[in-house]
Amino acid sequence: MKKEWYAKKWITVLIHALAWILLFSLPYLLRPSYNPNEVKPPEPQNPYLLFIVTRISDALLITFFYLNAGMLIPRLFYKKKYTLYSFSLIFSFSFYVVIMYILRINFTDFDHNFSFNKHLFFSTFIFLFILSGSIAYKTIRDKIIADQLAKDKENEYLKTELALLRSQVSPHFGKKVIINVNMFPADKMYHIEPMLLIPFVENAFKHGTGLIENAQIDIDMKAEKNILNFSVTNKYDADSNEIKDKASGIGLVNVQRRLQLLYPSQHELNITKDNNLFTVSLKINLA
Repeated sequence: MKKEWYAKKWITVLIHALAWILLFSLPYLLRPSYNPNEVKPPEPQNPYLLFIVTRISDALLITFFYLNAGMLIPRLFYKKKYTLYSFSLIFSFSFYVVIMYILRINFTDFDHNFSFNKHLFFSTFIFLFILSGSIAYKTIRDKIIADQLAKDKENEYLKTELALLRSQVSPHFGKKVIINVNMFPADKMYHIEPMLLIPFVENAFKHGTGLIENAQIDIDMKAEKNILNFSVTNKYDADSNEIKDKASGIGLVNVQRRLQLLYPSQHELNITKDNNLFTVSLKINLA
């Protein structure tokens, strides 16, 4: 599927970089102009050191922004590990406050009125601002991904329905075939996406009948402890030149894509060919 221009990685990186540059430039852009008759604030003795310390502060805040959005929220907050998440925030804030206080005291102490209390107050404000931005960014990004995934699921569902209707109009077999079906009772009620397993059975009839001698199809399914185990085995002739109907089904490639959309990182699909037997084994975590 072709990505929109705004979804390309280099565009995303560029937008983020420009946003950070604009954010950290605001103090300079909004700095008030001083009247020549007014007393100007003291200048730092070494502006280069001040610039370096300020950039270190920016780097720490940027690191926390993406650390919170990419690791702390999905691995702790989403998994309801609220105590550990809170501790991580407190640790990150304390680390930022201590590091920046040490740097400012040792390298940029041109203001004799500078105190830890003032530093703590300012750091709290900016840290909460970055934290809020990080949470908002993660929430909006996850919502966009979820909406796109739901849209892709709906499209795949419609494609599957259409392909199944076509296959019913043009069946792939009208001869005798031995069918062995083993459906083990499930240990509880489970829900699975509709018409997800049918293409595997259809594929077995498509390639396991026709000119195949003593055609036989074995179907096994078992669901327990939140795990679905499903397999379909059919005989096939590797040397056969039989031409199949183009409207026979959606194909294993499309089924694999649908599994990626519906059960990302929650399924295992194995396809093997051995001794003229074609086997499809599928395991899905239904928890």
